[in-house]
Amino acid sequence: MRFYKLLITLAIIYLVLFFIVWCVGMFGIWLTDGIQGIQDTLSPWNFANLIVTLVLASPGLLLYMLANKIKEKYENKIGSKPASSMRLPKFFNVDGTLIMFALDSKTGEVVSSTTSGHPYGIGKAMSEGTEISEEEFTRLSSASK
Repeated sequence: MRFYKLLITLAIIYLVLFFIVWCVGMFGIWLTDGIQGIQDTLSPWNFANLIVTLVLASPGLLLYMLANKIKEKYENKIGSKPASSMRLPKFFNVDGTLIMFALDSKTGEVVSSTTSGHPYGIGKAMSEGTEISEEEFTRLSSASK
């Protein structure tokens, strides 16, 4: 589980618990003061209630915002970009092994394979290999046949 997913889960749990406690509080006010008590409490001119509510709800809201920031940073890291933002095909040379990245038409995922059609690890190709042009890939693949 990614860290940002944990933060989002905690934020939602906090906000749900906050809402439940708020509803119980409103029910208690209704039992003691009736509808007039709830109207007084939720009046837009009751700034004390507004401030207390915002202060008590803010940890959940801030946690949710922080999780979204972390999620954006995680998704913008090199190598984790969606396939739609990556120009394909890409070609790599890993110690003489020629690798091509392409978009799988059935799944829509980026797949990598050698010139003989065997699958190859995308991470390994990107970390250990060097990116080459399509012309160089064609030249090297025809020379190796």
